[in-house]
Amino acid sequence: MTPLTQAKDLALLPLRLARQAPSLIRFVGGAVIDAVSGSSAEPASAPPPRESARPVPPREPVRSEAPDPSPPTEPASVNGTAASAAEGDTLVAESHDPGAEHGAGPEIDIEEPWEGYSELGSPEIIERLESSDAATAAAVRLYEAANRGRRAVLAAADGVLDQHA
Repeated sequence: MTPLTQAKDLALLPLRLARQAPSLIRFVGGAVIDAVSGSSAEPASAPPPRESARPVPPREPVRSEAPDPSPPTEPASVNGTAASAAEGDTLVAESHDPGAEHGAGPEIDIEEPWEGYSELGSPEIIERLESSDAATAAAVRLYEAANRGRRAVLAAADGVLDQHA
């Protein structure tokens, strides 16, 4: 496997994983359920029929009571601040980590393939790709897939990568 092929495969890996995710989840989920329940890969036999099958009388519909229309009571306040459940509790500070609102997942920053790339339109990028090497095409492919997603540029980058493969 050439370095060019490896770069192309690396650039396409997230798309392949996204396509295969449902079947992988079913496969892994089934294996976990089998391991937890102690069942094997062989299909389980049907349970024996019940000896006495008595008819179950129909249930009456459940009627819920109307909610209490009185407003909820406010907690007692001390000096304009709501009292805590335990009298000795004191609020010291409420804070959060900057950026925590975005979640704790992995983050990859992909820089532009060359300086001034973001100012170029698709035709200029495609023209430059036609005379570029495989590494530049792979960088364009990776950047476009993660950021702008222009189909024409992605197709041109794939074409250059296929030529060098």
